[in-house]
Amino acid sequence: MSATLLIVDDVPENLVILGQLLRAAGYRVRAANRGAVALKYARLEPPPDLILLDLMMPEMDGHEVLDHLRADPQTREIPVIFVTAMDSAETETLCLEQGAADFVTKPIVASVVLARVRNQLELRRARAWLLDQNAFLETEVARRIAEVRAIQDESERKANFDDLTGLPNRNLLDDRLAQAIERSRADASPLIVLMLSLDRFKSVNAHLGRGAGDRALRLVSERLARLTATTDTLARVEGDEFILVMEADEREAVIRYAQPMLDAVMAPLRIDDHEIVLSASIGMATFPKDGDTADRLLRHATVALSKIKVAGGQGFRFYAPAMNARALERLDLERDLREAIRQGGLSLHYQPQIDLRNGQIIGAEALARWQHPRRGWVSPGDFIPVAEESGLIGPLGKWVLHEACRQNQAWQTAGLPPVTVAVNLSALQFAAYDVVDLTSAILRETGLAPEYLELELTESAAMADTLAFIEATQRLKELSISLSLDDFGTGFSSLGYLRQFRIDRLKIDQTFVNDIVQDPGSAAIVTAIINLAHSLNLAAIAEGVETEAQLQFLRAHDCDEMQGYYFSRPLPASEFEALLRSERLLAFPAETVAASRTLLLVDDDPQVRFMLERLFAHEGYRVLSAGDGLSALELLALNAVDVVVSDGDMPLMDGAEFLVRVSAMYPGTMRILLSGTIDPKLIAKSVNQGEIFKFLTKPWKTAELREAVREAFRIIESRAQRHPLALAGGLDSNPA
Repeated sequence: MSATLLIVDDVPENLVILGQLLRAAGYRVRAANRGAVALKYARLEPPPDLILLDLMMPEMDGHEVLDHLRADPQTREIPVIFVTAMDSAETETLCLEQGAADFVTKPIVASVVLARVRNQLELRRARAWLLDQNAFLETEVARRIAEVRAIQDESERKANFDDLTGLPNRNLLDDRLAQAIERSRADASPLIVLMLSLDRFKSVNAHLGRGAGDRALRLVSERLARLTATTDTLARVEGDEFILVMEADEREAVIRYAQPMLDAVMAPLRIDDHEIVLSASIGMATFPKDGDTADRLLRHATVALSKIKVAGGQGFRFYAPAMNARALERLDLERDLREAIRQGGLSLHYQPQIDLRNGQIIGAEALARWQHPRRGWVSPGDFIPVAEESGLIGPLGKWVLHEACRQNQAWQTAGLPPVTVAVNLSALQFAAYDVVDLTSAILRETGLAPEYLELELTESAAMADTLAFIEATQRLKELSISLSLDDFGTGFSSLGYLRQFRIDRLKIDQTFVNDIVQDPGSAAIVTAIINLAHSLNLAAIAEGVETEAQLQFLRAHDCDEMQGYYFSRPLPASEFEALLRSERLLAFPAETVAASRTLLLVDDDPQVRFMLERLFAHEGYRVLSAGDGLSALELLALNAVDVVVSDGDMPLMDGAEFLVRVSAMYPGTMRILLSGTIDPKLIAKSVNQGEIFKFLTKPWKTAELREAVREAFRIIESRAQRHPLALAGGLDSNPA
């Protein structure tokens, strides 16, 4: 096929002459009279094999056209010969440096043009042939490399993996164990070596033959491999022995590995019309307690395995006796809990929930309790995790829900004031049951009206399958059941989803309530949760309320409900019934009078506090005093304080830190710091940021301190005149 040429010139006569010459030589010719047209023709199929380009053209000269051609991946490889009347060495050099393949001067000489066209086309063909050869050679080299790699991979596989099971062999195990030890040594992560041996496996080979024994080993290895994590290494080292290197502590080693592996091995195997039931023994060693090298860990795991074999096999043992005791303790607890659920050995205690507007008991949270016949009372913190890990949380939760509904209906039948009983549902219960059908069935069975049941749902249940959770809350609300989101703020729930949950309450976790009086962060979180709940038309209930100061803080920030030891511990059903009959109310502390010129003095030295109290005794202030920052924060929660004077040099919490907390939690107070040793730069920063109103050195000048306090009260009173409804501690304390 003849080559296709594109000629470009703004002079029609030149196009005619050059076109006739090239067509007569057997080439197919396209002609363009402008640069823009040339660029268009260069992209047509088939693309030109060569372009003859005039250098001097209006609108777009040859240099610009060549730049566009080289910038376009579709045209950048097309050779270009410049055709021009500018016959100078400088022009030719410039064109060649720009990327032109050749240079022809006008007036053209036919033989020269044809020769240079022919040369460029032959060069293009040669270049294409070389590219084809290179591609062939690259393909061939890649094929040879792949063959070599396949041979190397097979050699490596044979060196590192067991031929029968495909598991790592002793060689790879040694390498993986060394790496695991280094990781554990670097980041203190748990590490255990588990050695498993099949009991009396030689009898399988003896009675059924080596082939049947090999198939049994492959099936066992597949079962064991399914129980391991991607970060574990399970190896077959010899015969019927397997070694597992796992990043787990001793509790996980028993729950996730040892016991499930024993159960997996004991499941019947079907080999050539024969049913085989095997058992296994397991020995375990923990890094670094049982050995700080690979050899010691393997040796001690072997010792533990030998001991369980001598004891009859079909079990597991740690090298360290203490670990054996803990593992057996956990298994005993699981067995006893299973029996307690089946035989009715558990009970429910009820912790009252209080309306913070009127102090009335409006409900109770049902909490599972277990009085073990030998151990006595077992903490929920001990048996609830066992229930979750062993799968007992389902039947346990079902029993709690049924018993709470039954008891509440019994109280109402006895004529007691109706209250709502709240029952916790975990994420695992959501996964194990259709909680809507379960709840509906229990309500029908016990006869309890659904409005007297509240289900406390966890954030983890909400986020495990959000769409399913939303659907479940909608179905539960259709039953007229109350719903609350438990431990709110401790998980990772999305506020975007919160609007879609059909819930009635947000329950503030006690970890935040514990510190609301002392920690500005916890106080801010609790306040934010209360405000969030109210903005979504939900109630806010705080759990774990234990002090008067916490109660006052929650009431001051409009929390709706509370529960905690401040009012009552969780009570057995009979005692809670007596409490309901008594119609006892929560007694609220006497309200303090705002705007009564209250001064708080804080110093760890009793003598200094006495001197300060005497100094301000006749100034007309209500004077409070505290010996440390935490006690002072308690007083601030209970009283509307206007001015705080604090020592800077106190143990546990110095004056600067104390006043930073006061600034965050009670921004309307005026804060004065007394000290002789605190860094002046820190003082300047605190003053500039508004955390401290004034700084005075010790020993103080009586007149100066008295005047500073008077000035602080004048600012408070001036601010109160501008904002008559403002209470102490509620506005920005900056004097300006």
